[in-house]
Amino acid sequence: MDFIERPDEALRKFLSSKQRRVHAGYILRQITKQYTTDKRISPLRENLKNNADEGLISKLINELVSRTVKEQEFTASIIPTVVSSDKARSMKMLGGEKPSEESAAIY
Repeated sequence: MDFIERPDEALRKFLSSKQRRVHAGYILRQITKQYTTDKRISPLRENLKNNADEGLISKLINELVSRTVKEQEFTASIIPTVVSSDKARSMKMLGGEKPSEESAAIY
């Protein structure tokens, strides 16, 4: 069994299959629906409708990671089971861990 140390290497390996890219594109479009007015994320997710390109998928994921680090909050786009803190202020996730580029990329 291969152990992959870096999340970007695992993603690259996963996206090497066209069928997986198509599925990943669909899932990304679904979990990023809340970004309909975001000027950076919205166009990327729209482009995924007809293009399951590995570069486009990676670019969208990188935008989500950047946004998570900037806003210092994990959202359902990064960890799909999370309720956003504006909906559940009393919820403490990951012991109050603030997102870093590394932790957002891992999730």
